[in-house]
This record gives sequence, C-alpha cells and structure tokens, in this order.
Amino acid sequence: MKTLLRICLILGALFCFTIGYPTSARASCNGSSVTPSPHYGGGGGKPFTDIATPIQEVSGIKIRSGAEVDAIQICFRGQAMDFCANQHGGNGGTLFEFSLGPGEYISRIDGRSGSRIDRLTFITNTGKMFGPHGGNGGSPFSIPSICLNGIAGRSGNRLDAFQAFSGEAND
Repeated sequence: MKTLLRICLILGALFCFTIGYPTSARASCNGSSVTPSPHYGGGGGKPFTDIATPIQEVSGIKIRSGAEVDAIQICFRGQAMDFCANQHGGNGGTLFEFSLGPGEYISRIDGRSGSRIDRLTFITNTGKMFGPHGGNGGSPFSIPSICLNGIAGRSGNRLDAFQAFSGEAND
C-alpha cells in the first residue's frame, strides 16, 4: 500500500509539473493576440521567429554586439520551465544578458538600422534600460508602447533584420 501511495504521489507531482501551476501574479504580456511591429534592417540571412505561447512570457534577452548587433536570443518563462530560443546571428562581439524581474516587461525598443541592425536598446515598464548595444550606423527607429511577446527577423553572421511582436499587458 505504501508503494502504491508513493507512485500516486510521484505521478501526481509529475502531472502538476507537466501542466504547471499558474505563475505568481505579475504583469506579463497576453499572447492570445499578437501585433507585429514594422520590419527593420535588410534582406540578408535566413528568417526566424520566436514568439511566446499564451502560457509563456519573455524573461530576458541576450545580445552579442560590437560595432553592430551580431546576434540576439530571447528567453521565455513558462509555467513548467524556463528556456531560451536559439541564438540568431554570429558569435562576434561581446555577450550581454538582461533578465526581467517579477512584474516587468519590455515596453519600448529603440534601435538603428540600415542593411543590418546596427543598435538595439530595450526599455522596460519600470524604466530599466538594456543597452544601447551596437554602433551608430544606420537610421534611428523606435517601437514604442509595446508589451514584448516575441521577436522575428533575419540573420546570418550578424542580425540582418529585426521585428518585435507585442501582446497586451496584463497589469
């Protein structure tokens, strides 16, 4: 009987871990309706898209940069586990990492682009700034009033193009 009880407890714990319990109350972006920003940069490299599911939220960003943005990687927080999507771009430049705290989300992205993404800066709803990362080439752009839910673009050895996806903030 004790063995059966242990098996039930283990299976119950596995079930709860697999489906996950609701995450703690915090501001996040609702992924049920996602709006894309304009596409910045050029047409080089291969396309990519990383968007949170309705039960995930963005938990951080990793950027490699020097004179340009060499690579970007978005990380997600889920109900059962946290993970980072694939890195898009090359391994040049210096690696910078940015994690979002409870109740925090990326609310604005500023950058510079020409035929590639020259610079990216991420600003949160709490006013924290990640960047600027990259150089001064290209023309400036801004993606304001968002609740970052994912990214897309094109990449080869560098980040060739960038686009943000916004959900609605669950404040």
